[in-house]
Amino acid sequence: MQNSIRWTATFTNRAELPVRLATLSDDGIRVSVDGKWIINNWADSDSVLTENTAFQIEPGQTCEIVVEYYESAWQAKA
Repeated sequence: MQNSIRWTATFTNRAELPVRLATLSDDGIRVSVDGKWIINNWADSDSVLTENTAFQIEPGQTCEIVVEYYESAWQAKA
């Protein structure tokens, strides 16, 4: 049985440095920023760290973030 979540938020980087995004998940996860998928690890897995080092949110930048996750079996972790 698969369970899933979809989380959306508006994020403003209030730090003085750029922010990078990464995920740690057990099974599929993907992250979009302003409609562009920047992390896409949509596969069964076990505690996988996924990063996009080419993308960053600049200081003062506001964006829409969507996180989608599915759990295939066993322990859910996102």
